[in-house]
Amino acid sequence: MRTLHCFLIFISIMVSLSCSRSGLEKMKEECSADIKDVRVERADLFGVLIQVDVVISNPTPNTATIRRVDYDVYVEDKLVDTHSRDEYIELIKGGNTPLTVPINLSYQSIEHIRPDATGQRTVNLRIEGSIIMSRGMGKIAIDFDFEGPVVL
Repeated sequence: MRTLHCFLIFISIMVSLSCSRSGLEKMKEECSADIKDVRVERADLFGVLIQVDVVISNPTPNTATIRRVDYDVYVEDKLVDTHSRDEYIELIKGGNTPLTVPINLSYQSIEHIRPDATGQRTVNLRIEGSIIMSRGMGKIAIDFDFEGPVVL
C-alpha cells in the first residue's frame, strides 16, 4: 500500500512537471518583449541615466514571474556595459506587462563621443538583452533589442 502511494505521488509530480514544461514552451513561442521608449532621464556629474521602457506581451493563459533582466549596452558599436538586474514581477496572463530598465552610463564610457556644433552628443545606442522568467521549476528567456540614435 505504501509503495502504491509513493508511486501515485511520483506520477502526479511527473504530470505536473510535464504540464509546467509544456506551458513554458508555449510561452517561449508566443511571448515577446518590445522596447516602446528609450529616453534620457538625467545627466549629471556622475553620468547619464537612460530609461528603457519594455512591454512584455503574453497572449497565453499562463502566468510566470520575471526573475532577472540581462543586457549589454553598446555606444557606437563599443560595448560599454554588461549588466544583470534581479526583478520580481508577475507576468500578466493574456495581456501586457510593462518593465522599465534603467541604464547608467558613466562619462568614462562615452568620453570618445565628441559634442556636435550645438554642444550635444548624439550617439548610436544598441541594447541587447534577455528577460529571464520562471514558471514552476522551469525557466525561459525572452530576448529584446534596440538600436538607434539617442541625444545625451
